[in-house]
Formats: sequence, C-alpha cells, structure tokens
Amino acid sequence: MTVANLTRTFGVEMEVNTNRRAPTLANAINAEFAARGIPQRCVVVGGNIHADIDTWKIVRDVTVSPGWEVVSPPMTLADGKAQLEAVCKVLQDLGAWVSRQTGLHVHHDARNLTGTQVGRAFATYATFQDLLAQMVAPSRRGNLAYSKPLSWARITDNGTDTFATDNRAPRSGHRLDTIESKIRHRVNGRSSTMNIEAVHRHGTIEFRQHQGSINAEKIFSWVLITQSIIESAVQGTGRILKPTSVIRAEGKPDAFRKRGEFARFRDTVGVSPSDNKVPVSQGNPSTWTPEWQAVQDACNAFYVPAFRYFAKVVKKFAAS
Repeated sequence: MTVANLTRTFGVEMEVNTNRRAPTLANAINAEFAARGIPQRCVVVGGNIHADIDTWKIVRDVTVSPGWEVVSPPMTLADGKAQLEAVCKVLQDLGAWVSRQTGLHVHHDARNLTGTQVGRAFATYATFQDLLAQMVAPSRRGNLAYSKPLSWARITDNGTDTFATDNRAPRSGHRLDTIESKIRHRVNGRSSTMNIEAVHRHGTIEFRQHQGSINAEKIFSWVLITQSIIESAVQGTGRILKPTSVIRAEGKPDAFRKRGEFARFRDTVGVSPSDNKVPVSQGNPSTWTPEWQAVQDACNAFYVPAFRYFAKVVKKFAAS
C-alpha cells in the first residue's frame, strides 16, 4: 500500500468528437470556469500541445475527425478534479461525443523520479496489464497501433532485472546506459500503453491505454489508478512482482484465485486511509498534523472511490 501524494501533478489529453469550432469550445469552458470560481482559462493553439503550458488548450488532432484534442495544464489532485468536472460538463452540454477513434492520455510528473523508480513503474503496469485492460473498453485492448501492450518478460528480463542500479533523476542528461534507455529498447515506442519517450521529452510518464471519455468520474478514477502505480514504484519495496499468468504457468495453477487479481493489485498499489495516520511528534499522539489530515481526507475523497469504481468497471467488462 502507498501513501497519497497530493503534490505530484498530472495532465490529461482528451480526444473528443464534435462539430463545434475550437473558439466555441474555449469560450464555453472559460465561461464555466468563471461561473465556478476556478482561476483557469482555455485557449486555442496550433499544433504544439505543450505551448502555453499553464492553460487548458484546444488543439487539432489529425486522428480525430470531426473533433479536437482538449489538453489540460499540469494539475494537482485537489484542483484537477474541479477543472475536469467543469470541462466535461461543457463538452457534454455542447454535444461532444467519443468514439473508437478517440483516446484519453494521462501524464504524471516524473521529473523527481530516479531511473530505478521509472523502471519499477513500467514493471508494475506490465505485471497487472491483464487486469488494467479490464478497466478500459474492449476496443482499447490488444496489440493496437496507438496503444501496444507492454511485455513483462521484456521489461523485466523475465523477472531478473530489478532496476536497482540507477539512482539519478531521469532528466539529468542523455545517458545511453540508463534504465530509461534500457526500457526504451524493451517497449514498442511512444505508442505503447505506457510511453517512456515522454520521460525525456516532457519529464512525465504517459499512460495511453484508456478510451476517449468526457465523464469526469471515469477520467479522474483512471488518473488516480495510474498515479498509484507511480507512487508504488517510488514508495514500495522494489520487489518485482510476477504476473499471475506467469506464476500459474510455473506450477501454481490456483494462485490468487481465492482473493482475486484485483485484491492483489489493490494490496500492491492501493492507497489506504489507515496508512496516512501519521501522529505529530510531540503532544497528544492520537492527533494528526493538518498536512496529514489533508492526506487522510484526500484518501477518503479521491482514492477510495477510485478503487471502488475500478472494481465496478472490471466486473462490468470482465465478460466483454
């Protein structure tokens, strides 16, 4: 289990179908921000989605027609949820829709991660990839051109690579022998379910598997699930777990059948409110500092519902 991180930023890229002009979308989003008292704005930009990084952006995406890509700035969990709800409401009110050609890409800040932690994040996703595929639509599973699955065997060298030799930050320079460079040769380029190229280009880890959505609850749940994967790589023991399919193939056919793969995933990367009960160093040991009370509240408000939502969606898609 991991401790909630309220400071790591994330961003989303939402591909949506719509017949509306880009300025119409931007103006409507700005009006909704103003009505909700959100100090944010949305602009229309050219082809560079990373231009004007501090604002929401409407940009052209050649893979979506008719439609646009709606790109967020870096956000924390607290302000990100409110902004996502406002943007999704506008898109719904204006009649936008999603289809098989649209996707949702989520970036998490990785600038403070070591190479070891980046490697473990990729290994964790690969370990639970079959389960995570159950949280996305059937159209986003399999060997797709825009979201190719990771190979656990290749990522971890069949479980022998623990990524324990590189403790420098991934943005500290171009190093051909780094763990990030090693992973780059073990994945299918930037169009994999996780994009290693984003670490060097933008200082983020990008998750690309989710289908397009204008449902704020669905988007935010995926944000929390994927951020939990990163935090487990940062805070965890460093042990590389094997996929259940590998464990069963090695002679344990009933492995995890009783508690289920979801319980195993939750125990590995889940964020529990009880893990955030850090008492103050002096005074009444049963009291918490305001900072850790905020973490506790975030667990109850964000992570617990997200994992419940994950369980519900997995059950829904399991028979698909």
